Amino acid sequence: MALKACIDGWKHLRKVIVVDGTHMFGKYKGCLLTASGQDANFQVFPIAFAVVDNETNESWSWFFEKLTEIVEDGSDLSIVSDRANQICVAKDKWYPLSHHGCCLVHLQRNVDAKFKKRNQKQMVGRAAEVFKVSHFKRLYAEIKLTDKRCWDYLEKIDPRHWTRSHFEGERYNLMSSNIAESLNKALVHARDSPIMALFEFIRRMISRWFVSIQRKISKMSGEIPLCLLLNLRSCTCLEFQKVGIPCRHAIAAAMFRDLQHSEFVADAYLKKTWNETTKGVTLPVPDPQDLFIPSEVSDLIMLPPKTKRPPGRPPTKRKRSAGEIPVRPNLI
Repeated sequence: MALKACIDGWKHLRKVIVVDGTHMFGKYKGCLLTASGQDANFQVFPIAFAVVDNETNESWSWFFEKLTEIVEDGSDLSIVSDRANQICVAKDKWYPLSHHGCCLVHLQRNVDAKFKKRNQKQMVGRAAEVFKVSHFKRLYAEIKLTDKRCWDYLEKIDPRHWTRSHFEGERYNLMSSNIAESLNKALVHARDSPIMALFEFIRRMISRWFVSIQRKISKMSGEIPLCLLLNLRSCTCLEFQKVGIPCRHAIAAAMFRDLQHSEFVADAYLKKTWNETTKGVTLPVPDPQDLFIPSEVSDLIMLPPKTKRPPGRPPTKRKRSAGEIPVRPNLI
């Protein structure tokens, strides 16, 4: 399922999509696959959804095939996901021109689960986040000196896949798949529903989100969302170019020359662009009586998949990833 409002809105986003899969809790199990982007205010922007039996090569390949009808392949496109082999295979088949980056959070959790002696998780995060290759090499050498086993593990992963300095496309601030995790969290109460009920829940949720965003935009006094200051030009630190938000050097230079901050903001972060992403309308599903349904569809008998229900109550919470620490509320 991909709503026209989301398809139209995607055209105004930065060309980075995050794909992810999460388990359903219903009677027939299955997985929900999602593709999402990020709007000018760093909020989740859903693009497409699919329910499949499991995260297999076939299901991910089918999802990517359908996604090509919405998101065009090209060298200006970046895809972020975890390091699941099924996603890599499907991406190479249907999006050969785009760039693929792994989720840094998943990589750090794997490192933390395997090597727990000397804060390797934080060291990997710093090495992945830097903009210059020279800075990466220095931090990468520190990892080797600290823990040779961790360095050997990272050596098996192409640095273009997990570091910002070597990534050949543009990831901007999207170094992880956290926006997909947030989307999964928002859908948790509907992931035990039948497929059509789930999709209707998603439609209503997106409709509410779009209305809420339009209200925020209508109240804006300037052209830039409040969480930003400047945007893209050029700086030797490379942060200006890679993230699309001005670094401290660019801000200082603008202040020194008494330039207006709005002059440095790229179109991707302007109010007019943000407004275009949510202009579409999410219409309810029409009455089937009013639709023309081909006989090969109306005569088709659809049976539920053959599944074996496991004993006990079905789980309602997802299994935590390796190295993931539960967040506890602060007690005052």
